[in-house]
Amino acid sequence: MSMIRLKKALLGLDFEDMDRESAGPNFSELIVLADSLQQALEIGAGEFNCDISLLDYEILEKGSPGLMGLGRMPYRVKVTIMEEDKRFADIEDLNTSLDGSSSGSSSSESEAANVNGKGIVRVYKTGVFVKVLPSKGSGRSVTVNDMIDRIKKMGIPKFDDSVLKKAVKESTGEPVRIGDWVPKPENDSTMSVEISADEMKAYITISAPRPGGRHLQTQDVIGALKKSGLKFGFKDEEIEKALEDDKYGTMILAAEGKPSKYGSDGYIDYKVKIDKKVEFKEDDHGRIDFLSKDLVENVVQGQILAELIPAKHGIEGRTITDRVLPAKDGKPMDLKPGKGTILSEDGKKLLAEKNGQVVFRQGRINIEELLTIPGDVGLDTGNVMFLGSILVRGAVTDNMQ
Repeated sequence: MSMIRLKKALLGLDFEDMDRESAGPNFSELIVLADSLQQALEIGAGEFNCDISLLDYEILEKGSPGLMGLGRMPYRVKVTIMEEDKRFADIEDLNTSLDGSSSGSSSSESEAANVNGKGIVRVYKTGVFVKVLPSKGSGRSVTVNDMIDRIKKMGIPKFDDSVLKKAVKESTGEPVRIGDWVPKPENDSTMSVEISADEMKAYITISAPRPGGRHLQTQDVIGALKKSGLKFGFKDEEIEKALEDDKYGTMILAAEGKPSKYGSDGYIDYKVKIDKKVEFKEDDHGRIDFLSKDLVENVVQGQILAELIPAKHGIEGRTITDRVLPAKDGKPMDLKPGKGTILSEDGKKLLAEKNGQVVFRQGRINIEELLTIPGDVGLDTGNVMFLGSILVRGAVTDNMQ
């Protein structure tokens, strides 16, 4: 059965009698008192004039049969018509979550030559579904008895045997509805929610459904998280994967906040050397000229000496309860001109105003046109290459420039 046909079957709509349905009730929810959940849903289906599979519910008060009729308490159930976008969530979840496309193990199976078939049974509000994945190569195929054993172990009392046999025979990997959902709320899969003290993480622990109980779906988990006060950071894919893999009794990260991020501080990116560290240079032949110490940093007019990298704004964070986490901006940095330098129009670049040497003094770059050497030009100074004027108070020794 194709997905479209299956959806139509689930809707159970009589398309030849649409006028009658359009004249249905104009209310969207009912509060029903009944002896059981099944009875409450049957009453709701009658009032809404629709199939039970199209109803959603919330148990407001759980009923009790009492003791020999004494102290009997009815179920109090809020019954609503399922939202349009949720009607097919059951089969779509089964079709996408359990087809192996989202799990690493399944991708490795697809590459294997021999893979056993796989049978899946899920109990949802819209009914009991099976999905049979075909075997590959010489892998073992799923049999009808395999599926019947699984169905019986899950406590499903009634199902369409002929539909099941056809599903096993065809093994299309598509979800197939084989029976109605019989409500057994006391046996349904349940979950608990644990929220961290800083409201940045929420974990869920899921229990396996007991015989005849309903499986949880992603929309059930998200709904429960929202009722617990969560509004942000839902990890839909992780939740879906956990439900797919039957991760029962294990803490699963279901929501995670976004931490705030402090902005980086501003800084100055110097384009010239501002220290007097000696750096010997090696030529193309691997020879080092020990007379070239590069103690003088020459610059020309208009050359970029430094660039201001502005501080960045912090990025606000958000908790899973949607509380904003403020973030600090980075500390700003100033780029101040020294003697012989000017700032660009935007104030972010420092330029040389004239030719000369770089002198870093009191945190600022200065450009000086006169280089004064208080002693001799020798091994201590190395060769001196300067674009401006040089005043040597001593002597220039042999072989020095």
